Amino acid sequence: MPHHSNPESFTQLTYDYIVIGGGSTGLVVAARLAEDPSVQVGIIEAGPYHKDDPRVTIPGYFGKTLGDPSFDWMFESTPQTHLDNRILPLARGRTLGGTSTINSMTWARASKADYAALVELGNKGWSWEDWLPYFLRSESMPEAYVKGSREEKEDLAAYDANEGVHSSEGRVKLGYVPWFGDTHRPFFRALEGLGVPSNPSSGSGANTGNFTLVTSIDPKSATRSNATSAYYEPSSQSSNLHLITGAHVTRILLDGPERSEGNVGGKGEARAVGVEFEFGDAKKGEEGERKEGKKWVVGVKRDGEVVLSGGSYMSPVILEQSGIGSPSLLKSLGITPLVDLPGVGENLQDHPLVPMSYELKDSKTITGDLLRDPAFAAKELEYYQKTRKGQYASIHSAFSLLPLQHLMRPPQISAVARSIDPVKLSGGKGGGKGKRYEIQRRWIEDPHHANIELMHVPEYCTFGAGPPKKDGRYVSILVVLMHALSKGSVHASSSKSRSKPIINPAFLSHPSDLTMLTHGLRFAHRVAQSSPLGDLISTPSHPTSQELDPHSSSKGLEGYIKKLVESGHHPIGSCSMLPRKDGGVVDERLKVYGTCNIRVVDASILPIHFSAHPQATLYALGEKVGQGGIRGVAEEDDEVQKEGLEEKIDEHRQGSACGRM
Repeated sequence: MPHHSNPESFTQLTYDYIVIGGGSTGLVVAARLAEDPSVQVGIIEAGPYHKDDPRVTIPGYFGKTLGDPSFDWMFESTPQTHLDNRILPLARGRTLGGTSTINSMTWARASKADYAALVELGNKGWSWEDWLPYFLRSESMPEAYVKGSREEKEDLAAYDANEGVHSSEGRVKLGYVPWFGDTHRPFFRALEGLGVPSNPSSGSGANTGNFTLVTSIDPKSATRSNATSAYYEPSSQSSNLHLITGAHVTRILLDGPERSEGNVGGKGEARAVGVEFEFGDAKKGEEGERKEGKKWVVGVKRDGEVVLSGGSYMSPVILEQSGIGSPSLLKSLGITPLVDLPGVGENLQDHPLVPMSYELKDSKTITGDLLRDPAFAAKELEYYQKTRKGQYASIHSAFSLLPLQHLMRPPQISAVARSIDPVKLSGGKGGGKGKRYEIQRRWIEDPHHANIELMHVPEYCTFGAGPPKKDGRYVSILVVLMHALSKGSVHASSSKSRSKPIINPAFLSHPSDLTMLTHGLRFAHRVAQSSPLGDLISTPSHPTSQELDPHSSSKGLEGYIKKLVESGHHPIGSCSMLPRKDGGVVDERLKVYGTCNIRVVDASILPIHFSAHPQATLYALGEKVGQGGIRGVAEEDDEVQKEGLEEKIDEHRQGSACGRM
């Protein structure tokens, strides 16, 4: 794969496919499309390529890249009204491999009901059965590397690789971690004592219960397996696959920009003729603002496609800066509207997460807290380098997915269900827009559908409440709301390139989200009090015993949640795959409405959140689009008018003097 070090060489070619964003889905799509030697594929990635960087490859270094601008976009939310105006950090990968390079390597699938919701919302070809071949195509989980004997796997609620729903033939290397910590098994036994069963088949479409997840860690090398190592590097010798890093896309160039309603191309559709970008780091002005740089233009062929894989925060912004979005918003930013599509940037959803930490009785208990000791960390790193085992070869992997029936009494669940008014929540329109809320209400009342996740982490996690004791040993439980009723938005803040998006996740804007999280924390506390986990615990660290007291008011615990809740870093929905009348941005073929050759392929197309971490789904999404060509997603696209497209590319290039203005 030619890795272009300068924009001159990259823009000399005109491509069959231009992929914007070399992340978890973009690299999959690009690598698969380039398996056809007759096409030219170009990838534009804003971040650098961190080849063999130990901060990426060593699993136990997870977290070291967060807040580092060479890896992380370092986005922030707007002040959150329902969180006492807190501004939340929103990490996203700004590097080749995208967020697969900085995430926690968790590998999970959602339930069959989650994927069925996509079909119910108007998208044919997106059921569990439609996804499964692409899950299999993406993953490699050899039986020989599944940890331990059958008895040990049952003890860990770990599943077999040979269930018929897992594969050893894919690209992403998967395996169980070699180190779990002393509280991993007690966490499961405590849950079982409270009536939550183990589920050794959590990847088979029924995901409630307790389980040890596999991770995207190569079990042979004990290194992170990400989109770069799994898709870019094996394809790096392909002469028809071109990459440029350090290139920030400013807009997609559309045929007929003078037509304000986008009535161009075939059947009134706008057509992408190229992509404009800036190269290199942005320079700052006298007052610290980021200055716009030189513009470069790369062309897409007459029958080519632009694949937008910028992620849930950047894909809608790139569409808006290209003239696709709400006309009133675009005009307010000084952008000429080309395609009237008000759903762009709306319906943003995330997994709100609240951490809890407990101090352990025995300071000799083996937990991840030991890595705070520089001497121990150095010895552990040496052990990892020699054996590929230990804490640096591992990440937390004990999870429990819970229906609300484990946490709340029937009248409490009914009260939450009654709080969901699909007509009111959809802006008084109901219909297709309200159907998303109808589905969520059904899931809340379903005793077989997970709404809360408990994530076991064998170390201190509540840094937002204060530091841990120097030599303390801790266990943490992270409480995650899987189907938040609160919906937010993300939009461009300016017509200028590199201006940060306005991201409002609107956490806890629906009061029932706070109710469900409060019950989630109370149940997690019951787990921490139950034997055998409770036998290891000395005292709650955060929240305090007083805040957790079931006989006291919930106000203290609710205040704790508002202070500590954070993003689970799983944003979706901002370019939703829905009918256009229901606020959709892309159709079931992932084509942007009002255009004939722009598709969005990333988490932003998911219109409703799943009861799972999204990584496995996103790799499968890339495979679904990339295998058999972009038009293999569904029926062949309609023919569009093609005359004069090369002239249009030349016009744009002349307008920016090929980026040399």
